[in-house]
Amino acid sequence: MTADEARELHEAMSWHGVPGAPAPVSPTDPAGEWGIYRTAADGTLLDVTEEARSAVEAARLRQPRRGFVIPQVC
Repeated sequence: MTADEARELHEAMSWHGVPGAPAPVSPTDPAGEWGIYRTAADGTLLDVTEEARSAVEAARLRQPRRGFVIPQVC
């Protein structure tokens, strides 16, 4: 994903409480591919891009939709 897509995903993650942070796949190439990462308990960096996408999509599907109920007059 691009840097802009990673930022958009991170914003949605923040909104839905999904942990992780966007970063370039290659730290020396910030214009290249980006991913979502989380630090493990042992200090290693985990790529959780697909997990984050799935979690955000699931959270969006759980949200109630707004609308109006219009009663019919018989």
